[in-house]
Amino acid sequence: MAVYTPRLSAVSLCRLRRPAWAVGSPMTKTLDRLIELVCSRINAQAVCNACRDGSQCDICGLTQRCKAANSPSILLSELAVDAPAAKSSKASRN
Repeated sequence: MAVYTPRLSAVSLCRLRRPAWAVGSPMTKTLDRLIELVCSRINAQAVCNACRDGSQCDICGLTQRCKAANSPSILLSELAVDAPAAKSSKASRN
């Protein structure tokens, strides 16, 4: 499998840097931990259903949650770029 290095926007980089400073950890380790946290709360069944690489299930770890049918607290729609929930919560803060 090819290695993919995601590019972060300036805003995302700024947002990642602050929690990294707060916990005294490098941004790479902070990003890893944030991904772990999101994956522990995301709708695992929806992710598994949309998966395009079934060869990595043992590494991903979401398959065990799919089988256990845990209820999600983060919906995939909340992760979508320009998600309506993100816009409405931003508007309510103004």
